[in-house]
Amino acid sequence: MIEQWLGNLDKLLTHDVPGGFSIYQHARAAYVAGDIEKAEKLKRLNYLLHNSEVPYTAQIGKNSILAYGGIGIILHAQTRIGERCNIGSGVTIGGSASGVPIIGHDVYLSTGCKILGGLKIGDGAIIGANAVVLNDVKPFTVVAGLPAKPISDITPENFDKYAGFYWCKNQPEKVALFIDWYFTQKRAEMPR
Repeated sequence: MIEQWLGNLDKLLTHDVPGGFSIYQHARAAYVAGDIEKAEKLKRLNYLLHNSEVPYTAQIGKNSILAYGGIGIILHAQTRIGERCNIGSGVTIGGSASGVPIIGHDVYLSTGCKILGGLKIGDGAIIGANAVVLNDVKPFTVVAGLPAKPISDITPENFDKYAGFYWCKNQPEKVALFIDWYFTQKRAEMPR
């Protein structure tokens, strides 16, 4: 039986394994096109390859990434995640009687964090590793702990300390654009 599985998976195992976000994107496209059967198969493929539950009904913004290919990520079916977010391995975004989390843009969800209930994570927030978030997180706030509590605010003055968590890391001209966008133009906000 195992040899038969290996034979069936030979092409997949001898080439690059598709990442979790890529599989999600194809599943989402199939879902939007009305091909639920294909969307469901792709969702199961993500589970098989990455041990992740990334439903095609979840909404994940463009240029977001599932770190390490998307290992062990669990998302509620109605999750909404903004653009350019980084979702670490082992992250759980789960609903409760109060609703389902909504994640803003440019949010960093560290490995193993849990975001539970009808709360909002503001633009640019950083959620610490293994933190359990049970309340709203304001934009550009770093939270950590169980339950998660604010430990720092991100400002233009201390942005260099946190720049590595964002898409602009190690690129001074893009860091300047990022700071201008969010701080000078005051575009940071809570998701809607």
